[in-house]
Amino acid sequence: MKILKKEYSILFGDQSASYVKHSLKGCTQKELSSKPPFSDFAGMPLVFLNQVHGTKGYCIDTPAAAQIAPYAFDGDYMVTTLLGVALVVETADCVPLVLLDSVKMVAALVHAGWRGAIGGIVTNALHDMFMRGSAPEDIQAFCGPAARGCCYEVGKDFKQLFRETSAFIVRDGRIFFDNVSYITGQLETMGIGKHHIFLNNAACTICSEGYCSYRRQGSLQLRQMTIVALK
Repeated sequence: MKILKKEYSILFGDQSASYVKHSLKGCTQKELSSKPPFSDFAGMPLVFLNQVHGTKGYCIDTPAAAQIAPYAFDGDYMVTTLLGVALVVETADCVPLVLLDSVKMVAALVHAGWRGAIGGIVTNALHDMFMRGSAPEDIQAFCGPAARGCCYEVGKDFKQLFRETSAFIVRDGRIFFDNVSYITGQLETMGIGKHHIFLNNAACTICSEGYCSYRRQGSLQLRQMTIVALK
């Protein structure tokens, strides 16, 4: 799914243009630009991090910071103020979260698994945007495909890790977790208005077979791409 605006472009990918985890390591920017879905961002530096399910990020405020090899740095979110730089995350059940301020022209892309979400990765990414002049009322948030509460079954021990339990659903004695809902609550707490939080593309990866899902596919290790660039 593509969201194309004058100020930015977003692509929420699916299994049709997916890759095995870390299989793009060693690719040059030219090689990446020839592959789908990256070809939609041809001519832009494509920035990948080595995602570790943590809470640290990588800020791209200079052209040199965008010229890194895929997976060169550990981290799970990126923030940029540069036009024409494509940020990329790989997911297969974790939430790809795009944060955009088209007033100050600041973008962030977050790989938000449950560990990162509970550890404060969303707050960290937003604080980095605030440091670059963004105001909460100007930020839009877009959640992409991820494991949802319809299918993401967890245990009692997992639930006890969370103070906030509204993102849990109990059905027939079984517990399900919705990380998109959990992250939405965090966004609202940080001042992002409900009317600026978009879940249109947040399909469940477990029960929607067009998407990569670690829960459903296991050892295949396929990852779909989410890409965002300021223009």
